[in-house]
Formats: sequence, C-alpha cells, structure tokens
Amino acid sequence: MAGALRSLMLVAAMMLPTVLPATAADARSQTYERADDAPAATSEAYLERRATLLLLRARFDVISDEDVPRMLAADAATLSTRGPSDEALDALASDLLAEGSYYIVSLRYLIESGGSLWPADKAETTYVNDALSSLRALQVELQEVVAGAGDPLPIFVRVDRINAWTEGFAESPAELDHFRDRDALVEAALAGAAPVSL
Repeated sequence: MAGALRSLMLVAAMMLPTVLPATAADARSQTYERADDAPAATSEAYLERRATLLLLRARFDVISDEDVPRMLAADAATLSTRGPSDEALDALASDLLAEGSYYIVSLRYLIESGGSLWPADKAETTYVNDALSSLRALQVELQEVVAGAGDPLPIFVRVDRINAWTEGFAESPAELDHFRDRDALVEAALAGAAPVSL
C-alpha cells in the first residue's frame, strides 16, 4: 500500500495544476506571500518547519531517515544569531506548500481510485467521506499556516492519520506516524549547534 501511495504521489505531482486549480494551482510555482501579521522567525521555529519538511521527504524516500538529523544539524549550525534569512524562509515556505500539497493530493487520488483498505469499525462510505472532506480542509489550512509562518506539524499529523485509515488502522500505529520525532530532532539539532555570529 505504501508503494501505491508513492506512485500516486508522482502522478499527483504531475497533475496538481489540474487537480487544485483554485487552491494550489501548481503549488511549487504559486506566488508565496508572507502574511503581514506573520511573526518574526526564530531559529527554533525555522528548524521546526524545516524538520517537518525533511520528515515529509523521508516519508516518500526522497531522503533516508538517517539523513534527517544530519541535515537538520547542518541547518542549525549555519543559522546566525539573527535567525534565518528571508530567502531561506521563503524557500522553506514554498517547499512546504508544494510538497505538503503533493502528499494531500496523492492521498486523495488513492482514496478516489478505490485503493484504500479501510478499518472495519465504521462503514467504508463514512471513512471515505470523512477523509475527503478533511483533506480538502487541510489543503486550505496548509496554505494559511504556511503564509502565516505557523507550524504545519498538526496538519501533517492529521494527514498521516488519514493515511493510516487507508491502511486499515482506525488510529495511527507508530510506523505510520512519520512526524513523531520532530520535536526531539529539533531539540537535538539546537543542542549541538553554536550560533554563527555575523
């Protein structure tokens, strides 16, 4: 089932412009604008969002699980005492929006194609309707959170839970909770990094 989701993610990436014309219209090239009331980014907040992105990439085998702490530590080591640059923040926001949208769209494709194995505790139609409705709302929420420089972790935890439903689990088992170590990874990266003074 995980292999099927990876394949569907590739299809979703190619078809995203036609699937989400009103909400993501090719999220990678979508103009990203930081909300006026977005808070100033701290190194910790930046690393939380960066760790979320790296874990998402590991989820789809773009990088290995072992790469995540090493890459995050390298990011932490290069941050200045003033925090991340505007360029780094904008690049991270664009990547989170694009790659997070791909995850959501690929999951929608899996559900709509009938390739899911739903838990037995409720009717399949209940799960299908709940999942599709939730994914639509999560896509909108992702855009809002990214624009406001917020933490997308709760969104991806909920997407992971829907993914677990498609694998037959009413609750996410540890192996399908891809973001469970995010905060520990950030804490370790910060503990090992000495800020760079400019």
